[in-house]
Amino acid sequence: MGFGRRADDGHLYGGGSPGRGPGAAAGRGTGRADAFFALVRSWAVGIVVLLLCSVFATLAVFEPLASAQRLESLGWRVFLLHLPATVGSGLAALAAARVHPEPFRSSPGGHLLACLAVPLGSLVFSLVTSWEVLLPEGIWLSTLAVLAGCLAAVAADLALDRRHDRQAV
Repeated sequence: MGFGRRADDGHLYGGGSPGRGPGAAAGRGTGRADAFFALVRSWAVGIVVLLLCSVFATLAVFEPLASAQRLESLGWRVFLLHLPATVGSGLAALAAARVHPEPFRSSPGGHLLACLAVPLGSLVFSLVTSWEVLLPEGIWLSTLAVLAGCLAAVAADLALDRRHDRQAV
């Protein structure tokens, strides 16, 4: 049976209108459009979480604690700039991963794209837009912070999936 062909039972599988193939009764399609919209939903959630974390970090951490003298110290820069970036990218990646639905979660590449595109895209955007003023330390620490948050999010997502699988059995 090929893509978009009728099976012996008369149903159209793999093609036709969205939501009319297998999985439509459960609300889960398996076509390319369904996979794309699952990615977009994950990205949207990741963007919202990343923006909320950024606003919170700015208002609750950076504005009350930052000063010119503190920003001269590496430890304070890590605490005020890079630690919030780690937390924000981790939470954004984890939120995007958790809303990425089955059956698309079972594709490792697609699932990683769903959960890591927003934090990594945000990192690339911030590096490109502020390239002239960044020092090598800022580039490396920003990259390390976002990658650490993404790694923690993927590990947490895997742990939550395993916990869910054990409870289902």
